[in-house]
Amino acid sequence: MRPGTTEYALMVMFKTGLVCPIPLGAKDRLGAPDCPIPVSFIYGDSDWVSMIEENGPKDLVDNHPDKQNCHYLICPGAGH
Repeated sequence: MRPGTTEYALMVMFKTGLVCPIPLGAKDRLGAPDCPIPVSFIYGDSDWVSMIEENGPKDLVDNHPDKQNCHYLICPGAGH
């Protein structure tokens, strides 16, 4: 087996149940009014993201200063 990498980061970055302790939409993250990084979200309609922050990705895209280059897409019948 190869040594672990990403799976260790997941255990540090998320709480039990894969809930991120600092949501991406926090005002000092992607939710900052002057965030210079365009964002795109692609996830399924049965993804856990929808259960944690129902409109989180949509709100981030809608309120982003560069909303012309930001997108979100919900894939029907898909999970994470």
